[in-house]
Amino acid sequence: MLELWERASFVMLGNNAKYKWLILLVLTVALVVRLVYVLSVEDRVYWVDEEDYMALGQSIAEGHGYVKASGEPTAFRPPGYPLLLAGLYKLGVHTPPAIRLVQVFLSVATLLFLALIAWRIMGPAAGVLSVVAAAGYPYFIYITGTVLATTWFSMTLVASVYFLIAGVRDGRSLKIIASGLLMGLSILTRTSAVVLAVAALVWLVIMRPQFRQFAKPVFLFAFCMSLVVTPWGWRNYRALGEFTLSTNGGRNLWLGNNPESTINTGSNIEMPKTLEDRVDAASEIEADRIYVKEAKKFIAADPVHFVGLSIKKGLSLWRFDPSPTTRGYSRLQKLYPLASVASYTPIFLLGIIGFILARREQKKIMLLWLLFAAAYTLLHAVFIAKVRFRLPLDHFLIIMASGGVTALVQRTTLFKKKLQHQPQQGMEYESASSSHHFALTRRI
Repeated sequence: MLELWERASFVMLGNNAKYKWLILLVLTVALVVRLVYVLSVEDRVYWVDEEDYMALGQSIAEGHGYVKASGEPTAFRPPGYPLLLAGLYKLGVHTPPAIRLVQVFLSVATLLFLALIAWRIMGPAAGVLSVVAAAGYPYFIYITGTVLATTWFSMTLVASVYFLIAGVRDGRSLKIIASGLLMGLSILTRTSAVVLAVAALVWLVIMRPQFRQFAKPVFLFAFCMSLVVTPWGWRNYRALGEFTLSTNGGRNLWLGNNPESTINTGSNIEMPKTLEDRVDAASEIEADRIYVKEAKKFIAADPVHFVGLSIKKGLSLWRFDPSPTTRGYSRLQKLYPLASVASYTPIFLLGIIGFILARREQKKIMLLWLLFAAAYTLLHAVFIAKVRFRLPLDHFLIIMASGGVTALVQRTTLFKKKLQHQPQQGMEYESASSSHHFALTRRI
């Protein structure tokens, strides 16, 4: 099992015991903070997404299959998270509070992978800083308390990236295989991860520009990813008549491209009655096509507006304040904007500094995350953009920010040493000059 997952990860953190124990201490604090938070959340769910995920998980666990309440097969929600919930349901974990407790441990596991990536690329200090920042990041704490796919998706994605980077740097095929499998699971959890997989393949080619170098890792990554994803597409072909990963793409495209669409658009747009009737009368696959057709019609009618709105949506994905959300987990809603700006702004700015100051080899690794950001921005610029969709990528921004802090500290330290050294040189010069002048005076 990947050499007991790199000897239980603890040894992977290097030989510096001080930094290892600091990271373990931070992970423990993160665990406690998340436990306190999720235990304070009511025993209920607030959003339709949560209700759907729990219903699908229960349906799978009870042997009914991946079906709606009516018993009809569905692919509207990707299966990755419901499959996790089904497994938990089999273990007796089926209430919102119990699911949130499991997600606490998933969140902490994600922080461990985060620390391992930062340590491997930028050293132990960056590993500690990154896990400290992520442990206290309000968004990561908050999302753990929702019965949504984000926490699970974050863990599979960050783990996939860890094994991808480790595989490339160590030349280990087994790690590339693990990365591909985890990326496949990420796609099953959130279909939009397809663009991240493409970005990862592009990065592999860039890292190994010669065909003989990149052919094997690219094949292994793509093949293992396909092993996970293809059975789901085939199931949809058999059950719904079309090879597809999800049937909600058309709806999301329409939500982002209709007369009422804005940068804050979610599922809160009231559908025209005529469109609602057409969708209700259609099958799931046909409904998806109807949404796509209506969105394309809107785009074609005013392409200039589409371009302008897409740019705004792309930028809003990286906004400093949280995008509006449905009221639910909102007892401290007035504090959300302040907490978001105060935590995300320095991470964003330090992330940019981190890339600028990074060494050449570090920038090659960071290029993967820039490709992720570009791919996700383009995707959500066309569809809908919410801060929640961006959160998994914030892990990589935090690593870059930690690198920025360590680089700034190193440069400041070097600058201070130079300042301290220069006066000493001046004093030595003055002393030598005085002695020389005294000798000349005596000779005269």
